[in-house]
Amino acid sequence: MKQALLYSGLIISLLFAWPSQAHKFSTSWVQMSSGADHPAEFDWSWLLAEHDLAVLAPFMMDNTGRLLDADALLAQQVPFNNVINNMLQFNTDCPLEVLPVVHLEREVYAGQQSVRIYGHAGCPLASLQQVRVAQLFDKLKNHKVIVELTDTAERSVLSQSKAQWQLAK
Repeated sequence: MKQALLYSGLIISLLFAWPSQAHKFSTSWVQMSSGADHPAEFDWSWLLAEHDLAVLAPFMMDNTGRLLDADALLAQQVPFNNVINNMLQFNTDCPLEVLPVVHLEREVYAGQQSVRIYGHAGCPLASLQQVRVAQLFDKLKNHKVIVELTDTAERSVLSQSKAQWQLAK
């Protein structure tokens, strides 16, 4: 009897552990900071795991699922801008600019190959009222986005159930 209970417990443990082992980390970080050299706009960066970028912008990846080389990336600038502008939005009076793809940086974070995307927003950070990533969750259902104002250390976590951060002003 004890042996049967032990085997049952082991099987149940494996069933719960197996999916968690197969799950890939799916959290990204958007950081925003004011630029002293350009007070009319703020800088932002978005750290995104490569496997998530492959879902959002498959045209940015080669046939092995890795980010294209710099020359091939340049040809994808316009569709890449469109994807980012659809996924990340600020106030309606605060347009988003994505820096050219040659400024993307690859890094490893939490054991995942990741890509850091850079850009500017066309308003001062002090006038930022909202950050919205709603369309992102159409493709990445269980994804989380940590949003941080680095100047004030304010942060929020966005998810499918809360896709917008309304800043208190």
